[in-house]
Amino acid sequence: MVKKHPKTPVPPQSDLNNGTVTGSFLGGSHNRNELTNINTTNNFIGGTDDAFKLLADQCARNATHDSVIISSQGTCHPGTREAVLHRVTQWATNVLPRAEGKDIIWIHGPAGTGKSAIERTLALKLQKMGRLLASFFFFRTDQGRNSAARFVTTIAYQLATSIPPTRPLIEKAIQHDPNIFAKSLEVQAQALIIGPVFALGGDVRYSQCIIIVDGLDECASKEQEFVLKALLQVTQRTPFGIIVASRPEPAIQALFSQRAYSLSTTPLSLDDSLNPDADIRTYLTDVFSAIRTRHPLRSYLPASGWPPAGTIDHLVSKASGQFIYASTIEKFISSPKHKPHERLSIILGIRAAGHNRPYETLDDLYSAILLNLDKETLKCALRIIGVLLGDYPEAMYTRGAINGLHRLHQPPLICIQSPAFLESLLHLEPGDVKASLSDLQSLLLISRDSFNPIRFYHASLPDYLRDRSRSGIFYINPRISYLTVLQHCVRHAFIVGKSEDLPLTLRLIHVLNILGVHKDFEPREGIAQMYVAELEARVKRE
Repeated sequence: MVKKHPKTPVPPQSDLNNGTVTGSFLGGSHNRNELTNINTTNNFIGGTDDAFKLLADQCARNATHDSVIISSQGTCHPGTREAVLHRVTQWATNVLPRAEGKDIIWIHGPAGTGKSAIERTLALKLQKMGRLLASFFFFRTDQGRNSAARFVTTIAYQLATSIPPTRPLIEKAIQHDPNIFAKSLEVQAQALIIGPVFALGGDVRYSQCIIIVDGLDECASKEQEFVLKALLQVTQRTPFGIIVASRPEPAIQALFSQRAYSLSTTPLSLDDSLNPDADIRTYLTDVFSAIRTRHPLRSYLPASGWPPAGTIDHLVSKASGQFIYASTIEKFISSPKHKPHERLSIILGIRAAGHNRPYETLDDLYSAILLNLDKETLKCALRIIGVLLGDYPEAMYTRGAINGLHRLHQPPLICIQSPAFLESLLHLEPGDVKASLSDLQSLLLISRDSFNPIRFYHASLPDYLRDRSRSGIFYINPRISYLTVLQHCVRHAFIVGKSEDLPLTLRLIHVLNILGVHKDFEPREGIAQMYVAELEARVKRE
């Protein structure tokens, strides 16, 4: 066994005989935080069994990897995600030496990349190796798992069962302060985790234990920082490592960019460098093989050539590296009550869906993310996304020539999908696009550079937004989006009156005229052609 780099913590004010800690490693009263849903009844405790029962009552029973709910959600498909699992396992066991002080690894990726499946797989793998100390899986719609109220107590309970010598120390800490569950996460962590572990001394048997935390973005936003502070405190004063997984939400990115966290964290992005397309191809290949050999209605499949050539390539491309798309397809096609080839035809658009909802899981994910936006932000976000969904040629780039960009000494190339262009086109203030789309960064790739294009993580997201039967209140009508762009183009040309804008404006309107008027506009909306003619006449006059 490879020993973890030893730590030399400064002993807190504590009674090491009873495991209680009265001092703070990270400071004083300024570290307090407020939590909700705390049950602090039963302030008088008898024996240690009563204390342990009280601790159990304060746990989130469905939050651990081996709970019935989490266990039923499955793990990574065999032969997939091996690169990330191998890398994290080596980090967790110190086979891949950690940089000094880097005791947190942050796995992050957009919605649907399979982070939770990876975390569940890691938990089981580390448990078999005797390295898993505890786990906590946040979930937005589960009252016991959507806040930090029961986070430390759930970790402490697992600490007591994973390392039995800590149990009496934890029990005595609760006896010493029965109101501990109403205190800040940092105080709880000191009393229920750090103090008991500190009392054990430098036992190397526990030097490579790991705590797994999944779905930090699913925790109430105002409490995410409290969770990270407590975890940072634990890594600084115990020999444990932490694996955290979340979406790259702006608030969480900002926390990990702070010096205290960046010095302690190794980030791991679930991006294309880990070759997710190959994993999805493996998964889908196995899915179709299983259908051909085990599906109850397999006798009705075409005699040969199913799925049709190119099907898996098409589905892999549509998945865009997001496992949720592939798993959604699998659930729909593999339904034992339906013929698989007919269900696949619906997915490929060959057969009408009718009353079927082939993308139900995926649609629910998109809807849940959009529902988090307030009414005004959502309205602006959908308007911006509507412009992004426009079918514009890739050649629609120009040197900066709007809203003062033409005054730059060397104006950059501007893409029509960039925040800078969108803000100018739609007459928004600088920063409005990023602000409106900030909470959608699990669906959209938004560069720090405002001149770079905004990209969709999911190729299936535009399909969802353009289909009223799937997106409902979030439906984006392309005709309205084209008219919105046209309206602003005309405003630039006639109201703003900047001659520098005219070439670009004409090119945009020309594209809209070709793509919109003849395809998506009603005949009565052919007024766009009149605008084009009038603009061209103005250019000739000037």
